[in-house]
Amino acid sequence: AVGSDIDFLLSAEQVGEYASAITNALINRVITEGVSAVQTATSRSAENAALAQYNNLIANNFGSLKNNLLARIDAVIEPRQEANTVIDLTVAALNDYKKSLQKLFNDFTVTNKTFCSPPQSQPNAPTVNVGSAKAQITAEITQTDSAVTQLQGDKAINNDLINFLLETKSEIEQLAINNDGFLQLQTIENQISNYLDSTGANNFKTSLQDQNTAVNQNISNTLATLNPQLQQCQQSQ
Repeated sequence: AVGSDIDFLLSAEQVGEYASAITNALINRVITEGVSAVQTATSRSAENAALAQYNNLIANNFGSLKNNLLARIDAVIEPRQEANTVIDLTVAALNDYKKSLQKLFNDFTVTNKTFCSPPQSQPNAPTVNVGSAKAQITAEITQTDSAVTQLQGDKAINNDLINFLLETKSEIEQLAINNDGFLQLQTIENQISNYLDSTGANNFKTSLQDQNTAVNQNISNTLATLNPQLQQCQQSQ
């Protein structure tokens, strides 16, 4: 049997306490009506019939309620896991960029020049100010380090939430199909409701995707400026 007689022979006051503590309308109805039917039974056979009906209601509704809550959890976990992948890609791009910047800085230093005139083949090209180029590189390195630190912090917070929801999923999946399981399901839903924001999770992922696009565009634009400047310095006499 799903439950035992003792589980459902509650006083009217206890039924009221259960009902007031339960915000899920279906769980509220199932428990309140089921317990009431057992209490008002006029014979042992009627009581057993009411109890059997109550157990069937539990069995028939528990799975859908549980699956609905698990689906809501997955709707948050999945975009947040995808967000972590985007963070990893962005951090990898930034780390590679930093290496390129450090090499550019060293290569500019090796030229031992202050200004680099344009080559004869491009007489209208601007003169390169090596000090300005190195200052730009230094600023880019600082911004890159800051961005990596921020992204790693965002991922740590995101991972905490993902792990919390994964642990909660495991707890839900182990709930027994009985009165206690119904009540525990409601308690868990109340505890995690503030974290079940799938819109916020998807917006978080989208913002990171936008940041990744902006980062890669900045990397491309900056290197497209600095590399020719270095080449001009290396070729100028």
